Amino acid sequence: MVRLQDLWIGDKVLLTKSGRIGSYLGKTTQGKARIKVEESVYLVDPKFLQSVADDSTLPSVDDLLGDMNTKSQSQIISDFKSPNIYKDNSIDLHIEKLAPDMLKQPASMILNFQKQQAYQFIKASIAAKTPIITIIHGRGAGVLREEVIIIAQQFSEIRFTFQTNNNGALEVWLHY
Repeated sequence: MVRLQDLWIGDKVLLTKSGRIGSYLGKTTQGKARIKVEESVYLVDPKFLQSVADDSTLPSVDDLLGDMNTKSQSQIISDFKSPNIYKDNSIDLHIEKLAPDMLKQPASMILNFQKQQAYQFIKASIAAKTPIITIIHGRGAGVLREEVIIIAQQFSEIRFTFQTNNNGALEVWLHY
């Protein structure tokens, strides 16, 4: 939790419930912080904020994804032999299906884990030359959906992506 009187306009803050980074815009008369994340402004209770000193303290995508880039294709494919998360060329990123033991973890940790799993799934699908895959991210507030889209944009093998299931999943068409 941060004290709003310690923040300056423009300071970077972490929204602990979603794991997103935003800029402090000021305080409302109700004691909530106005936080700008991309093009949206949110009113956030200070107990769900953490101060971020500057961009150098933010983890990079490589830090978040760990050593996944160094895994061999066979390791990546073997990671997804489990029928609970890899079924019918799709992955369900709902944490209660993906890793129920993580349900009580902080939202930012869950989001990072879901991002890792989406990245690994795409990599495994490319290694297996799967033509069409589905990543189920849920409809919610759209935080995970946006993160999945950003991850998908990193792969040159992805030809098209489409939102399906009332914007609850991303269908990905791959080409080789």
